[in-house]
Amino acid sequence: MTNKIQSFMRAFAHRTDGAILTSGYAEVVLVLDYSSSMSTNSKYVRMTEAAQKMIDIVSNDGRNTQVKFGLVPFAAMVRADIPSAYLRSDVTFYSCTIDRKYPFNQLEGITTGGDDAKSGEGYSDAHCYPYRYNNHKVLPLTNSLTTVKSTLASFQPHGLTHIALGAEFGWQVISADGIFSGARPYSDEKNVKAVVILSDGMQISNGWGPNDEWSVAQAEANLL
Repeated sequence: MTNKIQSFMRAFAHRTDGAILTSGYAEVVLVLDYSSSMSTNSKYVRMTEAAQKMIDIVSNDGRNTQVKFGLVPFAAMVRADIPSAYLRSDVTFYSCTIDRKYPFNQLEGITTGGDDAKSGEGYSDAHCYPYRYNNHKVLPLTNSLTTVKSTLASFQPHGLTHIALGAEFGWQVISADGIFSGARPYSDEKNVKAVVILSDGMQISNGWGPNDEWSVAQAEANLL
């Protein structure tokens, strides 16, 4: 894992306009698999430690306050504070959600297209309760490393694996056109954007595809 982090860091350390590590701008979103399988052999503990180390390296141990981090813990669903403009009107939002209907799960923040373009389908409060209990919640971009690290340390494994959904929310966090605030525009050439996905396995939750197909195969296709 350390070698992978060092390889990843080359993207930050070799910039013509100066080293990101010391004074440059960056936005890094960590999309992290906290499904039940991560409990095996304490994989989630090692993943959390690796994520903490990456945060220290990218921020130069907190000395570079121009760097922002976001967190997206995922299992079969994602829990987040989603602005009302991006929530479905035909369901009760219990704080967690599956992916949006296709093709909207392939797009950044959007308010047109009716309920299919919006999030919020979480089945029931009982389905969402474990995400609250295990502290799963999206953290939008922030330069408060204290907040990032304490939030990261609170996550516990639960449920199945929906990598495509985690990736969808990672995109929403890092995009200036996404449903969360705080991201710089893509046109800002002084800023480096990166989404890092850490997972131990395979997509095993259904995802929406064309013609209302809802399957694991379609969720896998959404990752391509």
